[in-house]
Amino acid sequence: MVFQLPTITTSVLLATTCIAAFTNARPMGMGPASTSPQNQPTTGFRFHKMLDAPQNMHYPMTHQMAGSFGSDTNAVSLRVFSDDQVQDAISSIEHNNVRVRTLDELSAAIFDTHDNFKSTHADSTQQADRNQFWDEFREVIAVQLKREAGQQATNVFTPAASILGSLGTSMTMEDAAASVQSDFPTDFPTLLIKHLNDINGGTLDQKINSVIFKQCSYQGPEFVSGMVAVADMVGWAIREVSPAAFAVKWGKGRARPEEVAWEIYSTLNDVDGPTVGGFPVPADVANAINNMGMESAANFTAYKQGAGGSTTFGDGGSPVHPSYPAMHSAASSASTWLSVVFDLDNSEIDEARLLDFSVSYFRTMAGVHYRSDNKAGLALGQRIMKEKLPDFLAERYGCSDQTRSNIRAEVRRKIKAHVDTHDWATYLPADFQTQTLAPLP
Repeated sequence: MVFQLPTITTSVLLATTCIAAFTNARPMGMGPASTSPQNQPTTGFRFHKMLDAPQNMHYPMTHQMAGSFGSDTNAVSLRVFSDDQVQDAISSIEHNNVRVRTLDELSAAIFDTHDNFKSTHADSTQQADRNQFWDEFREVIAVQLKREAGQQATNVFTPAASILGSLGTSMTMEDAAASVQSDFPTDFPTLLIKHLNDINGGTLDQKINSVIFKQCSYQGPEFVSGMVAVADMVGWAIREVSPAAFAVKWGKGRARPEEVAWEIYSTLNDVDGPTVGGFPVPADVANAINNMGMESAANFTAYKQGAGGSTTFGDGGSPVHPSYPAMHSAASSASTWLSVVFDLDNSEIDEARLLDFSVSYFRTMAGVHYRSDNKAGLALGQRIMKEKLPDFLAERYGCSDQTRSNIRAEVRRKIKAHVDTHDWATYLPADFQTQTLAPLP
């Protein structure tokens, strides 16, 4: 099957020049040996959306490479597993009763537990993994086509009431994508707490768990060890998760959807047909990308320009860090810790989970993440919170060995009831409709 490229305009040539790093900075070098086959240094088609990306780039990122990248490229938030920040973030996670310290061990503890968490690639060695990758990429393309057509977010699922705001169910996919482009990290957890407070008539503070927060306070209404404490936890939760999320990103090196789309678009007229990483592209995928008429890699996404209309290379499209896991998703752990620190009813917990999922999937509506990026991020945030909460809350709000013991026991009871019973691998909103490409005639 032959695919014809549209006539290349001046804007395409300019975009092609700006995207030089996409085509001229493919990973080529091999690094030190890894302890696990799944995370050995790779030269495959991986994330390379960086100015002046080195020719000897490989994943997992090494400490030495990260040191040079920081000064030589525009790569964002480089982290490796030997960093103290990362080790602190995963310090409470165990796998088979052994403390997790490496990417391989963290993968075994979380990401390898379900296929829906798997980081696959267009050039994965196993056919089943390549099939999974293309299925996920089809979903991203299908959502972009509907977003570009002006369709509403509710055509995929009904987002959380707390995120719909004044737009209500008229929120379009474009609106959804815009809401998660340059949001401040604490925006959505704060929005959720405000929503829960509103539906409780402004008395959410009365649902705060007294065993955790009030054993060491004076009797009567409490503000400092109440809503102030909850406000503190919003930033704490995101801070705890972030270093590990970025270490996994730079360990896995998964290419962004826009990079894959641009690679397909750029090879449509090759004699042997379009390829990614040396493997052929499914015909329906190639046909869909051909019909999109892309002018740049960022053109695939909702973020055709950066925040404020910036056209600087790297500002449009995805951020300049790998796709997996999604940081917006990893930071969306509010449903985990809110179900512990408040005594919420089931409908309120459902709303919190839907909010976390909404933020996560809005990034797929924007075209910058695959579904498994989102699910892996949600699972990572949940696991870190689950392991960190007992000691954090006990040390922060206990005032004796006995009160700290009481707090740990209460937190673990709440986790068993509300966190252990929730699996992000299989969660989807009740009205969720998976998007895919129409079959070729």
